Amino acid sequence: MKKLTAIDVCAGAGGWAVAARGLPIEIVAAFDRADDCLATYARNHPGVETVRCDVSTHDFRAWKGGVDLILGGIPCEQISDYRAIHKSSDAEIAGFAALIDKCLALPRELGARWWCYEDVARIEKLLPPLTPHFMVDAQSHSAQRRMRAFIGNCPMPERGTCGDTLQRHLRRGPYRIGSRLVGRQPSRNNAFKPDTFYPWEPAAKSPCVITLTSRRDSEAATRHGEQHWRQLEWQELASLQGFPDDYLFVGSPSRVTKMIAQAVQIDTARAILQALVALAF
Repeated sequence: MKKLTAIDVCAGAGGWAVAARGLPIEIVAAFDRADDCLATYARNHPGVETVRCDVSTHDFRAWKGGVDLILGGIPCEQISDYRAIHKSSDAEIAGFAALIDKCLALPRELGARWWCYEDVARIEKLLPPLTPHFMVDAQSHSAQRRMRAFIGNCPMPERGTCGDTLQRHLRRGPYRIGSRLVGRQPSRNNAFKPDTFYPWEPAAKSPCVITLTSRRDSEAATRHGEQHWRQLEWQELASLQGFPDDYLFVGSPSRVTKMIAQAVQIDTARAILQALVALAF
């Protein structure tokens, strides 16, 4: 059976690799600079070579002519909502620009016909003219509202009709209520104000998965019964992002939630890869 040979750059915890499972796509190498991301990737995808490197400066010539498909998730910290308030340094911006340039140059350098990078929608304003890309809202394919840009030579998937909601991804207790959540009130309009939090309703599509840390422990919660609200656990966030129940993450709880939040929404990624396979073969 024919297969597309792929590499995964800025690979993170392996979201694209999960999306490719069962499809005629063989990811042969994954590149990232975070040790815990690569350890997680290697544990769950043992047949893939993992390479610790800075993608923006790494020499990929060894893969020239041997790659059909390049996948990846370009880090977006420098253009996140947080950075709109807390500005990035000139060095950070320069580093981000170098990474974008490298990722966009890789398909031609390696002779890869197909390529697809995921990033936040805001990256659209930073792409060079005529760079192929499209926007997808994950709620068509999953229980999550997550508008993302997909950049590259890959087909846009058909709009899905997924009726999945947050409820299916909630685990059995026991549950945790952070002390800073007590006394706050749910509010969609005043989220993240000192006395409010953003409500994640179990019967609805969820907001975009966020990184949960002690600092954000009081900013988002889901309903527990009629009167109580609780934090979401990292396992619930992983399920919402599309990771299977048997996935093993390597790292501290705060790092694991960051890996989950930074991963591609896997159900959406799979819809794109299915469309790609249908076109390629």
